[in-house]
Amino acid sequence: MTVVSLLPALSVLVPLLVAGLLIFGSLRPIAMRLAPWTLLPGFAAALLPAGGPVEFPWVFLGLRLNLDDLGRTFLLFSAPLWGLAAAYAAGYLREDRKRHRFFAYFLLAAAGNIGLIVAADLLGYYLFFAVLSVSGYGIIVHEQTPTAFQAGRVYIMLVVLGELLLFPGVALAVYECGNVPFGRLAAPLADAPHRDWIVLFTFAGFGIKAGAIPLHVWLPLAHPAAPTPASAVLSGVMIKAGLLGWLRVLPGGIVPLEAWGQTFLTLGLAAAVLGVAAGTMQSNPKTVLAYSSISQMGLMTVPLGIGMIAPAAWPYAVTAAAVYAFHHALAKSALFLGVGVARGFGGGSRRRHATILVALALPAAALAGAPLSGGAAAKAALKGVVEAAGDAAPAWVSPLLPLTAVGTTVLMLRFLFLARRLLAEPAHGPLPRSMTAAWGIVTVLATAAFAFAPGRGIREAALKAFAPAAQWASLWPLLAGLVLTAALLRTAPETLRRWENRIPPGDILVPVARVGARAAARYRAWDVAATDRAREWAAGLFKLARRAILKGEKGARRFERNVERWPAGALGVLVLIALLFAALAG
Repeated sequence: MTVVSLLPALSVLVPLLVAGLLIFGSLRPIAMRLAPWTLLPGFAAALLPAGGPVEFPWVFLGLRLNLDDLGRTFLLFSAPLWGLAAAYAAGYLREDRKRHRFFAYFLLAAAGNIGLIVAADLLGYYLFFAVLSVSGYGIIVHEQTPTAFQAGRVYIMLVVLGELLLFPGVALAVYECGNVPFGRLAAPLADAPHRDWIVLFTFAGFGIKAGAIPLHVWLPLAHPAAPTPASAVLSGVMIKAGLLGWLRVLPGGIVPLEAWGQTFLTLGLAAAVLGVAAGTMQSNPKTVLAYSSISQMGLMTVPLGIGMIAPAAWPYAVTAAAVYAFHHALAKSALFLGVGVARGFGGGSRRRHATILVALALPAAALAGAPLSGGAAAKAALKGVVEAAGDAAPAWVSPLLPLTAVGTTVLMLRFLFLARRLLAEPAHGPLPRSMTAAWGIVTVLATAAFAFAPGRGIREAALKAFAPAAQWASLWPLLAGLVLTAALLRTAPETLRRWENRIPPGDILVPVARVGARAAARYRAWDVAATDRAREWAAGLFKLARRAILKGEKGARRFERNVERWPAGALGVLVLIALLFAALAG
């Protein structure tokens, strides 16, 4: 067993150990200084050659850790983003007396996230997925405002629902296929007797974390309520756990699963459209970014749907989803961290404001698929899935995908407009260097990572996107979004102002909550009336029973007096009754 082979285990163990140090008051300052560096083993594991699987038989029915090509791609962006977000949080929460509590939950979530990436089988993935899900509640409600607690309640209810749905899917898969490594799971799962039930349960269980419609409602509530570094990892890294779960468990590439493929494809495109429509009506830049994540995660669901319809396209679908996740994680984290920097630099010079807006515009343009960006590479990989599927892919997918880039452009322009509003507000105080440094590094990675990122799939997607012939395909949706936004601002500015906040954060959750509140109010009113009627009925029955008892007592006393008055006659009656019973018995 070499040091390299132990790196996946150390990438989980080191954050857990530092989180444990936060229990002791005297060690908290040291632990919080160490927090950003705890993710170095994970980053090293992503860069160094694989050292082979490692087993821990004494952990959770036997824990196996390994790092394959898919896990390496996810670890390559997850580990540095967790570390940079921790460095950002050290400055962001510098005056918070409860910052040690935030870092404890933060490191537990980081360990869970890294753990599910390096998990080699389904049981290990389920263990770390549960750790990530539960600890995420602590970083969402850290500020303990009413908004944070409301977001936390919605989040934890959906998390518990997701765990309840995921458990039977995992149990069925392990029962019918065995707890085999992920590389050997697809073939037996495709022939499993309860395959469709397994796909259903895992789709719902992982879909809550991935923000799939209609399980997305926690995202636009949690992001504005959570501290900015928490929002960065929530949107940049944590929601990718659901996507990775689908990539690990879905039996793609073996047999066509047309019904499930159409479901993934339809819900993915619906999320892409809903995210843009609802996001453009928000007034909080973090809420806009939350809806952008819903839209982008929908686009990451599209290749899975195509790959399930056409098994030959499944390897391309896995590559496209991984490339899209890599690009989105870096760009979205840069935008979220930039919101905190914009708040800190509000009220400064125009030159500083212009610098911040340009720095925010770079990852925003990448999300929209600007030429020579990670977004262009991601969209080239997605186009490759459609081409690999051939005639099996629905004909309406190809013309619709560029329109989603137009919508993303409009959404990012809305975000930049709101970020400019933040810069006009008074500053909250001087920003620590750790915040600006972490944001700057993430912005550089989001802008230039595809030029040097390892991984065959990433390099091939970048080469396709950076070819001269592909530049116009990347440029025209961006220009169309700019023209559309300019036309709307010029022709219907008042309408746009009225549309602001027309769709509240949480969208479909709001009418559902209203219906639930009305039903609860009606139930309470019915319950009070029913209780009053029940009391009246009980009182009436009590009175009737009392009267019957009193009449029975009077009759018994009268019978006793008659027996005492006519003993011979009464004795004769009793003898007669006894003879009748004897005759009937005989």
